[in-house]
Amino acid sequence: MEQQLEFPARAASGSDQRPTAIFPTATSGFTGQGEWQLGPSVVVGYLTKQFFIGVFPQQWWSIGGEHGRLDTNQMNLQPIATLFFGEGWSIGYSGNILADWTAPSEDVWTVPVGLGLGKVVKFGRLPVKIQLAVQYMPVHPRISGQEWNVQLQITPVLPKLIKGVLFQ
Repeated sequence: MEQQLEFPARAASGSDQRPTAIFPTATSGFTGQGEWQLGPSVVVGYLTKQFFIGVFPQQWWSIGGEHGRLDTNQMNLQPIATLFFGEGWSIGYSGNILADWTAPSEDVWTVPVGLGLGKVVKFGRLPVKIQLAVQYMPVHPRISGQEWNVQLQITPVLPKLIKGVLFQ
């Protein structure tokens, strides 16, 4: 017997705002910023049976860290647009537009374009979304900015969207 996810009968919209933090957990100075960072985040979205559209901006500022490391002031703006098809399939965009406000003007922005293809599958009774996305960054920092990325994302679907008992 196949179960399906239940989406709202009509459109739903919402928003939320919370603090966001970055912790200095990298073991290499090359892969981390060495700073404790804190800032605001907001999420705004609109969901129907056919699509989801939203935006998730986050901003962080240094609040402490390793002696000698540069302070940070950075933003991550994630626009989200997804079309839902039958049998759990979806296609969409969810790139992370990045701004390093402390960088020279020509190196502030990273702007990706690309698409992701996803499918909701079941592992036992737990629905999981598996998505593969490819992105190209036409705007990126000259020296250390990435030009391409490939993402494989595995996300458990929130139990609140599922009717019935998830675990027994």
